Amino acid sequence: MILVTGTPRSGTSMWMQILRAAGLPTLGDAFPDVYRDIHEANPAGFFESRLRHGVYFETNPDPRSGVYLHPMATREHVLKVFIAGLRRTDHAFIDRVVATLRPWRQFCTSFERLIDIENASMSERVRAGDLPDDALANRLAHHARSREALHPAIAWWKQIYALIHDASIRRYPVHVVAYERVLEDPRREVGAVLSWLGTGDLDRAVEAVRPELRTQDDSAEPVGLPDVMDGDVIAVFDAVYEALAAGALDSALITRMNRTNERLAT
Repeated sequence: MILVTGTPRSGTSMWMQILRAAGLPTLGDAFPDVYRDIHEANPAGFFESRLRHGVYFETNPDPRSGVYLHPMATREHVLKVFIAGLRRTDHAFIDRVVATLRPWRQFCTSFERLIDIENASMSERVRAGDLPDDALANRLAHHARSREALHPAIAWWKQIYALIHDASIRRYPVHVVAYERVLEDPRREVGAVLSWLGTGDLDRAVEAVRPELRTQDDSAEPVGLPDVMDGDVIAVFDAVYEALAAGALDSALITRMNRTNERLAT
């Protein structure tokens, strides 16, 4: 399979739209029921399936239908998976990985916007009698506990670190592409990915890039950063993003990454 991965809010849905427009067969629905309350967060569609959590023994065969996806029959199919799902996915299903990347500051502010959208939608459904009165309160409490347990900036780091670790251990082909660069020059960036994949209609793919849907940039700073995120940690976060976006992750930076990860784990 051609797997599209990245942190949430990093452009994975955009890449599903791009590759679908390019003529590649994709798996997943534009608007799965699970995303009913966040439709506004991605008006062009999410294109996800239950396989977003990985293609492995718990998801393939499908526990409901019993349908089994064979790796040889799905080599040209495009599937969106979370980074944790990529790590679970059997190696036989990983032919190519398109990993989309977004700066950690934008991830934080976009993630907070996603929560605001969900809360507003749930509030409307409570007022309409579609949800019990305590549904929104329970969800707000869940968000508060999640933020306290893991700040979005740390969540960004853990996922990026896990992606790099998994790719280096299992050695599958990965093409990292920065969300920002796709919006700046879609023909160049999309063309590079389609050339790497060896298939796809470039003109149609470029038409799927819609910069007007972008809602976040570097002008907004995340709030409430944990104390551990001092200047040194932030410098490593920024350096890792720039290196991955440029395809230039060297051994010195990997050493700094490992030390930073050890600090954040304590």
